[in-house]
Amino acid sequence: MPVVTATDALLIIDMQVDFLPGGALAVTGADALVPVINRLGHLPFGLVVATQD
Repeated sequence: MPVVTATDALLIIDMQVDFLPGGALAVTGADALVPVINRLGHLPFGLVVATQD
């Protein structure tokens, strides 16, 4: 895992159910990102921003 401090930000860009298997715009392998994003979300980032288009 990376070293994270309160001055770091985590940006989650356009992670949507539609891109997961079975979704309207499924992307192969997108489901592998979910546990990675969940683990990163528990690190002490000073700011976490998630966007959805």
